[in-house]
Amino acid sequence: MKNASFTLNGLHHVSALSAHIERTHNFYPRVLGLRPIIKTVSQDEPGMYHLFYGDGAGSPGSDLTVFDLPQAAPERHGNNSISCTTFRIHGPAAFGYRNSGVVDRHYFRSAYVREPNGILFELATEGPGFEVDGPKDEDRLSLPPSLEPRRREIEEQLKPLTRVPA
Repeated sequence: MKNASFTLNGLHHVSALSAHIERTHNFYPRVLGLRPIIKTVSQDEPGMYHLFYGDGAGSPGSDLTVFDLPQAAPERHGNNSISCTTFRIHGPAAFGYRNSGVVDRHYFRSAYVREPNGILFELATEGPGFEVDGPKDEDRLSLPPSLEPRRREIEEQLKPLTRVPA
């Protein structure tokens, strides 16, 4: 898809909300066959998990992400449903449309735009990728450098996740 200022290269990832993060953490690998890619936290709300699942390599376009939101209502449009659709773009220079401004998500760079009905879309770069922290370790909590000084505090807020073997 091409616009005068940037080209959409496809989906980057889709994000959902979960009131039952442990069940969700087991569902995606066991039922959908997605592999855990990275376990991190919401950079906007560090007290909640942000889990990434995908093809094992974390290839843009294969990811489904889930935010831990225990108070989320049962799924219906707008609740416990897809919260944001993210498109892949080649680089920050493609953020030509009126947007939120570039946000450094450590694993990629994003800008947010709303369509005329208020639906939120995220435009995200393909890199630097999940290996920016070193080799992937699905059991280790990955944090961007800005949150690393708060690791102990953040880890104390998060309930442990256990995964049922596939």
